[in-house]
Amino acid sequence: MPDANPKDILNHWQQLPLAFRALLMLLLTLFISFVVCTISVIIYMFLLVGKPLLGQAELVALLDTPSTQAFQILMNGLAYLVTLIWCINQGHDKEIKSSLRLGRFNYFSLIESSLLIISYSVLIDQSLYLIAEALFPRMFQGVLINDLSVTSSLANVQGSNTVAFNLLLFLIVIFNPILEELFFRGFLWKTLRNNYSFLKTLLINAAAFAFIHLNFIQGINAFLMGLIYGFIAERSKSVWPCLIAHLTISYMTYLLSQKGVFYGLGGTSYPQKLLLSCSIVFIISFVLVFSKGNLFETNKSSEEKN
Repeated sequence: MPDANPKDILNHWQQLPLAFRALLMLLLTLFISFVVCTISVIIYMFLLVGKPLLGQAELVALLDTPSTQAFQILMNGLAYLVTLIWCINQGHDKEIKSSLRLGRFNYFSLIESSLLIISYSVLIDQSLYLIAEALFPRMFQGVLINDLSVTSSLANVQGSNTVAFNLLLFLIVIFNPILEELFFRGFLWKTLRNNYSFLKTLLINAAAFAFIHLNFIQGINAFLMGLIYGFIAERSKSVWPCLIAHLTISYMTYLLSQKGVFYGLGGTSYPQKLLLSCSIVFIISFVLVFSKGNLFETNKSSEEKN
């Protein structure tokens, strides 16, 4: 079999749709960040104890330190940032504001869209919690296990190191959500929508958002959230409602985790008053958002007009 020609590989790469090249680029940068984190931990262990390997308990303790967690999350954020810079450079639209869908928006639409996403998030989390509780009853005997929420890192750090806690709070609640939305509901959504129908764009975007979490349980939650994010991204023609809602959900999750609300196995058990309030808000905001014309618009040039 002849050796692969670098020019042929480059040509095949250039022939791929830009949206899929962007996803592959994100996976590559996330993999590089993982390798850098792993090598850094090995070097740190070697400098700490004079040997590259520790026992399982020591290794888990090291990975759970504030500095290690902050470094891992920061590297993931930088992977998104590098990918976004690459995407803007490769795209036809070199203007950052237009490329990332950061254009003007209606403030009232921003409020109602954000409320719809936030209330939907609470109801989905509660539903996933009830499903998980029914399927895995032994895991719900008053013991918090397998906590997969990002805010669990904050809960572990808050009492030990104020600087590390504030850094993690910024990275988890602000830095990473902004970059995720700029990529998925910003650049990727616009690129997909210029070439595919709304339904295809919605499913591809939500599936990519779920897959990038690299965790089956979190992926279910991410896919369901990706659907509502996509609806609002199409309705608003802007990334702002999704971005504001994502930031609010991240901070709300942190606040609830501090009050002892269970967050694990992909779902959350919320207080009944909050569930009732969110149900009412969801119905009202749903009517307001989806009563303004036909959402399933097939005009592929709709994004190009922004």
